[in-house]
Amino acid sequence: MITLTDTLTDVTDTLTDVTDTLTDVTDTITDVTDTLTDVTDTLTDVTDTLTDVTDTLTDVTDTLTDVTDTLTDVTDTLTDVTDTLTDVTDTLTDVTDTLTDVTDTLTDVTDTLTDVTDTDH
Repeated sequence: MITLTDTLTDVTDTLTDVTDTLTDVTDTITDVTDTLTDVTDTLTDVTDTLTDVTDTLTDVTDTLTDVTDTLTDVTDTLTDVTDTLTDVTDTLTDVTDTLTDVTDTLTDVTDTLTDVTDTDH
Protein backbone atom coordinates (compact mmCIF):
# COMPACT_ATOMS: atom_id res chain seq x y z
CA MET A 1 0.00 0.00 0.00
CA ILE A 2 1.11 3.51 -0.79
CA THR A 3 1.50 5.66 2.21
CA LEU A 4 1.45 9.39 2.60
CA THR A 5 5.17 9.35 3.20
CA ASP A 6 5.74 7.56 -0.11
CA THR A 7 3.57 10.08 -1.91
CA LEU A 8 5.35 13.01 -0.25
CA THR A 9 8.68 11.48 -1.13
CA ASP A 10 7.56 11.13 -4.76
CA VAL A 11 6.35 14.75 -4.82
CA THR A 12 9.62 15.90 -3.25
CA ASP A 13 11.61 13.91 -5.79
CA THR A 14 9.52 15.36 -8.62
CA LEU A 15 9.97 18.90 -7.27
CA THR A 16 13.70 18.28 -7.01
CA ASP A 17 13.71 17.09 -10.64
CA VAL A 18 11.73 20.18 -11.72
CA THR A 19 14.13 22.42 -9.79
CA ASP A 20 17.12 20.70 -11.42
CA THR A 21 15.52 21.12 -14.85
CA LEU A 22 14.80 24.79 -14.14
CA THR A 23 18.40 25.24 -13.03
CA ASP A 24 19.55 23.60 -16.27
CA VAL A 25 17.25 25.90 -18.29
CA THR A 26 18.55 28.92 -16.38
CA ASP A 27 22.14 27.81 -17.05
CA THR A 28 21.35 27.35 -20.76
CA ILE A 29 19.71 30.81 -20.91
CA THR A 30 22.82 32.25 -19.22
CA ASP A 31 25.05 30.44 -21.75
CA VAL A 32 22.94 31.75 -24.66
CA THR A 33 23.03 35.26 -23.18
CA ASP A 34 26.82 35.04 -22.83
CA THR A 35 27.12 33.82 -26.42
CA LEU A 36 24.88 36.63 -27.66
CA THR A 37 27.00 39.11 -25.72
CA ASP A 38 30.12 37.65 -27.37
CA VAL A 39 28.48 37.91 -30.81
CA THR A 40 27.47 41.51 -30.09
CA ASP A 41 31.02 42.31 -28.99
CA THR A 42 32.41 40.71 -32.15
CA LEU A 43 29.94 42.63 -34.31
CA THR A 44 30.95 45.83 -32.54
CA ASP A 45 34.61 45.02 -33.25
CA VAL A 46 33.79 44.35 -36.91
CA THR A 47 31.86 47.62 -37.13
CA ASP A 48 34.78 49.48 -35.55
CA THR A 49 37.19 47.86 -38.00
CA LEU A 50 34.95 48.74 -40.95
CA THR A 51 34.75 52.31 -39.67
CA ASP A 52 38.56 52.40 -39.48
CA VAL A 53 38.81 51.02 -43.03
CA THR A 54 36.31 53.59 -44.25
CA ASP A 55 38.26 56.37 -42.53
CA THR A 56 41.50 55.11 -44.10
CA LEU A 57 39.90 54.94 -47.53
CA THR A 58 38.60 58.47 -47.06
CA ASP A 59 42.12 59.59 -46.13
CA VAL A 60 43.54 57.83 -49.20
CA THR A 61 40.90 59.45 -51.40
CA ASP A 62 41.70 62.86 -49.91
CA THR A 63 45.42 62.29 -50.50
CA LEU A 64 44.79 61.21 -54.09
CA THR A 65 42.67 64.31 -54.61
CA ASP A 66 45.51 66.43 -53.22
CA VAL A 67 48.00 64.69 -55.52
CA THR A 68 45.69 65.23 -58.49
CA ASP A 69 45.32 68.91 -57.59
CA THR A 70 49.10 69.25 -57.27
CA LEU A 71 49.64 67.53 -60.62
CA THR A 72 47.09 69.87 -62.18
CA ASP A 73 48.96 72.83 -60.69
CA VAL A 74 52.27 71.48 -62.03
CA THR A 75 50.71 70.96 -65.46
CA ASP A 76 49.34 74.51 -65.40
CA THR A 77 52.75 75.86 -64.39
CA LEU A 78 54.47 73.87 -67.13
CA THR A 79 51.95 75.22 -69.63
CA ASP A 80 52.71 78.75 -68.40
CA VAL A 81 56.46 78.12 -68.73
CA THR A 82 55.97 76.72 -72.24
CA ASP A 83 53.90 79.77 -73.19
CA THR A 84 56.56 82.08 -71.79
CA LEU A 85 59.31 80.22 -73.65
CA THR A 86 57.28 80.49 -76.84
CA ASP A 87 56.92 84.24 -76.23
CA VAL A 88 60.69 84.55 -75.64
CA THR A 89 61.40 82.56 -78.80
CA ASP A 90 59.04 84.81 -80.76
CA THR A 91 60.73 87.91 -79.33
CA LEU A 92 64.19 86.54 -80.16
CA THR A 93 62.99 85.81 -83.67
CA ASP A 94 61.73 89.40 -83.93
CA VAL A 95 65.08 90.72 -82.61
CA THR A 96 66.95 88.53 -85.10
CA ASP A 97 64.76 89.81 -87.92
CA THR A 98 65.36 93.40 -86.81
CA LEU A 99 69.12 92.81 -86.59
CA THR A 100 69.04 91.31 -90.07
CA ASP A 101 67.18 94.41 -91.30
CA VAL A 102 69.74 96.69 -89.59
CA THR A 103 72.58 94.66 -91.10
CA ASP A 104 70.95 94.92 -94.53
CA THR A 105 70.51 98.67 -94.07
CA LEU A 106 74.14 99.06 -92.95
CA THR A 107 75.26 97.06 -95.96
CA ASP A 108 73.18 99.35 -98.18
CA VAL A 109 74.69 102.44 -96.49
CA THR A 110 78.19 100.99 -96.90
CA ASP A 111 77.52 100.25 -100.55
CA THR A 112 76.16 103.74 -101.07
CA LEU A 113 79.17 105.29 -99.34
CA THR A 114 81.46 103.16 -101.43
CA ASP A 115 79.65 104.31 -104.55
CA VAL A 116 79.87 107.95 -103.45
CA THR A 117 83.56 107.56 -102.63
CA ASP A 118 84.26 105.91 -105.97
CA THR A 119 82.35 108.60 -107.82
CA ASP A 120 84.27 111.42 -106.09
CA HIS A 121 87.64 110.17 -107.23
